[in-house]
Amino acid sequence: MNLMKCFSFTAYLLALSVLISLVLSPISYSQQALSSEEVEALVEDLYLQEASKLDQQQVVVAVRNSLKNRHSVSPLTRIKAHILLIRLANNRGDFASASEFAGSGLLLPNLPDQYSALFHLQLAKGYYVQGQFEKTLREASTAASFLSEYQESQAPLYIEALSYQAMAHSLMGQVEQADEYFDALQDALVKNPSAQDDETVIAIIAKANFYQGDYQSAINLYEKLLTIKFTEQKTANIDEYYYELGRSYIQLGNYDDAYSAFWEAKLHAETNKSNIRMAFAYLGLGSVLLNMEDNQQAYNYLIMARDLFKGQNQTRGYLSTLIYLSQAAQRLGKPNERKNALNDAQRMSTSMQLSAEQINLYLLLARNAIAEGKMQLAVNFYEQYINSYKTYYTTRSGAASFAEQSALKQQSQLIAQNLLEKNELKQTFAIEMNQRKQVIAVLIACLLIVLCLCFVAYVKYRQVKRRLSNVNYRGMEQFWFDTAKTKNLYQKYYNMARKFDFPLSICLVSIENWQEFKFRFSQKSQQEFNEKIAEIFTEYLEEFDLSGNFSSGRFLIIFPHQQPQDVVAKLKKLVTAVEVRYFTSLGGFQISVDYQCDTPEVQDIDPFIFLTELEQSLEEKIAKGHAFTI
Repeated sequence: MNLMKCFSFTAYLLALSVLISLVLSPISYSQQALSSEEVEALVEDLYLQEASKLDQQQVVVAVRNSLKNRHSVSPLTRIKAHILLIRLANNRGDFASASEFAGSGLLLPNLPDQYSALFHLQLAKGYYVQGQFEKTLREASTAASFLSEYQESQAPLYIEALSYQAMAHSLMGQVEQADEYFDALQDALVKNPSAQDDETVIAIIAKANFYQGDYQSAINLYEKLLTIKFTEQKTANIDEYYYELGRSYIQLGNYDDAYSAFWEAKLHAETNKSNIRMAFAYLGLGSVLLNMEDNQQAYNYLIMARDLFKGQNQTRGYLSTLIYLSQAAQRLGKPNERKNALNDAQRMSTSMQLSAEQINLYLLLARNAIAEGKMQLAVNFYEQYINSYKTYYTTRSGAASFAEQSALKQQSQLIAQNLLEKNELKQTFAIEMNQRKQVIAVLIACLLIVLCLCFVAYVKYRQVKRRLSNVNYRGMEQFWFDTAKTKNLYQKYYNMARKFDFPLSICLVSIENWQEFKFRFSQKSQQEFNEKIAEIFTEYLEEFDLSGNFSSGRFLIIFPHQQPQDVVAKLKKLVTAVEVRYFTSLGGFQISVDYQCDTPEVQDIDPFIFLTELEQSLEEKIAKGHAFTI
């Protein structure tokens, strides 16, 4: 027993020393000595804080002092200090260290069941993200057994344990067991609606979709998770979802969207100043650029990822970086760099199980062995590749038929959909409550009415002045722009709307019979018509609206701070004016106009992808002949 206590203390001390080594610079504050009472108060205060907002320096102080005062502080304080280590490691994206802390936490003496379950769930999470489903099931089952008597008081932990069990059985093709745990998960969610951690369960299901090869479903769920995060304004550690989103896009060959997702992951990781999270973002960028054959840029990002991974206990991410780095170096004609990366990757692979995305290393090693004339070694590498491929892509599904696997997927998707719908209802209710609270602020706003009226009067004055001014087409540079300027302004306002989170309506106006018009009228008549179009747009649009040429016979209108329903009236008047006003001057030729208007959502990352979708929607609308509808 004494030996076990000594081993437990040694493991705890090792976990702490690893954490201190992760601190970027020496901190005098972390040397502060506290009494036992102060330690317990500090640990309790940090434990009650939101995990994503923990201060690293304060956690270091708390853990060090709880260790120094281990004989006088309560066992619960030591346990909570250990949980703080796990939370801090998770914040940094260091899931490997978080799992190690959880393993050593299980060695603490007199550990209550709910805390044992928490440590086992952390281990389950670590195995799950690595694709080790048997170990995931083992740890989740152990956690559930500890929580069997606390299903109501510890409902979030119990639901998380059931989620891991259901997904692990499903991914291993164990149909009956998966069905059993899906039913148990559904019952637990119904019995404890207020105790659900929706985001955790949805993320587990999204990860399962990725492992099952259902990448589009994974993309849909990760986009929903991002929407939830932005709606709740909880964007800490959001780079994890962008990174997984990018990985899913790569599997579908959608490299542009994958690059955008990894870029967002990079921006958020740099904001959080987490080297590990930045390393994964750089790894993602390097991998997608390699697929896009931008080899030099891919090589640069992979070098940055490799340097950040060094010394961070991130063997899996480091190995993936070395594999991609060897490929980039080969394409760039850098044999020494390629050989070094491949040799380092081979050494690492001997002491760990490769993931499904990493078994390509065996093919690279086999080809390298053939180039060096080592045929037997190449055969060995090919055999390792075949065995690994069978493990991940042949035997994983077990005896489950295609129909059974599809049924399991539908069960998980149903759970995710129910959680998403409930989350939307909660958000709607929260919005309504906020609106009621805002009614109180109306009394204060009354003091500003005079200023608002003055502003409105000023805007009206500018509008009247603008309509009365007899300017020609070439004098309208402030309101009407050429094609290049129009697209530049569109991209600028699109990015501003995403950054500052304000509504933006984008409308495309199309002359349906433009080709017939060009055929019937001369170049001069076309120029005159363009000038008249500019005059109409200038007349009917308001001061802060922007418009200009988009392409032949099409015009783009940008409405900052306005929703599509707010601009319908203006668009109808504008379209009517274009169709009617110059009917006589064109010799009876009838101009036919249609338009489409939409506003970008949170998941619309790329401005030009959104514009392409808007064009397609307009073309479909024209084809169906639905005029004057949005």
